[in-house]
Amino acid sequence: MPGTIVRGADQRHQAWSTSTPSTARPRAHLAGFKGTLQVDGYAGYRALAETGTVELAFCWSHVRRRFYEIAAAGPAPIASQALTRIAELYAV
Repeated sequence: MPGTIVRGADQRHQAWSTSTPSTARPRAHLAGFKGTLQVDGYAGYRALAETGTVELAFCWSHVRRRFYEIAAAGPAPIASQALTRIAELYAV
């Protein structure tokens, strides 16, 4: 299934979505893009960051999930503190 890309009028803001796990599509759609790209935890986006022109901004829900899994498995004070701080960010 092909991806969908939406660009802002100033060409600095883009949204892209696809169901394919390949890095070829995001690279093709975002060719020439420079800036920050908000992404989920999919490792394929790292290839875009390796170009040096794209900075990845990861989704907080994906980051939070890893801390939750650690805290749910047993005593984990650092993970619990991270969850508390993320909750404070969500409250804003």
